[in-house]
Amino acid sequence: MKAVIDKSEIGGKVSAPPSKSYTIRGMMCAALARGNSHIINPLSSDDTEAASEVLGRVGIDIHKENGSWQVKGGIFHQPEGDLFCRDSAATLRFMTAISSLVPGSCRLTSGASLSKRPIKPLLNALAQLEVDCREEGDSVVVHGGKLKGGKVEMWGDIS
Repeated sequence: MKAVIDKSEIGGKVSAPPSKSYTIRGMMCAALARGNSHIINPLSSDDTEAASEVLGRVGIDIHKENGSWQVKGGIFHQPEGDLFCRDSAATLRFMTAISSLVPGSCRLTSGASLSKRPIKPLLNALAQLEVDCREEGDSVVVHGGKLKGGKVEMWGDIS
């Protein structure tokens, strides 16, 4: 068989596959932004559902419809009860930091495997920004409403 390949132009559209990591990061960024944001082609998974539920408990409205999620962000309120992050490490870590902006206290809890992973470096970094946060057993408690901002030093070799 002979094949002849001639010079030509390439055209078309390609949709990137959805990503759990990008979907969670998109939700967290949208939660911090005032007004409406759209996440196009999100990945629905246990981890992204955990992030969605936790954000909902602190006042962020997420409407899911037809391959797009609309997130109304910018206004947080103290949750009633614990914020269960399941086994989503990204949700626990982002929400620990975001909880510093939530008025009142937030208790973040996680599934059995996630509770064994290190969180102390993040808590130490937040403490450098004058955030009142600590571990209580398998939970993380953040007293929010205050985030100073500024420089933070931390190791980057721990998950």
